[in-house]
Amino acid sequence: MMNVPKPGVTSSIPLPTPPMPPARDTLTPAPDHDTPRLDVDGKPLPAFGDYVYVEELPEAITRVPPVYPAAARSAGVEGIVMVQALVLRDGSVGDTRVVRSIPPLDVAASTAVRQWRFQPARANGQPIAVWVGIPVRFTLR
Repeated sequence: MMNVPKPGVTSSIPLPTPPMPPARDTLTPAPDHDTPRLDVDGKPLPAFGDYVYVEELPEAITRVPPVYPAAARSAGVEGIVMVQALVLRDGSVGDTRVVRSIPPLDVAASTAVRQWRFQPARANGQPIAVWVGIPVRFTLR
């Protein structure tokens, strides 16, 4: 509704003051994406997309199947979601990223892969953290 004065009546209603943007020194700095994340023993973890030399690739020893979302199942959605997983030196999954998406299935795929356990990758006889690609298949059959 507009503030329209009635004929013969003078009214003045001040407009609300727009909020002021915060002063520059009060802004929260953006997270520093160049700062490496650290493993439990203080060693830097590889960033997503980093090349890491390995002599032995990680091998899945426990695979948890994804839970098919009911809405995706009833809509007939199926296919392969490609998940990149950061396999840590202890064989657990430290992080996941969906690199080939089927939106109704992405969360289920990432949730399943986070529960997987691996024989970790090795370089120079030592376990190392490395990103690996994991296809997660959803089929209605």
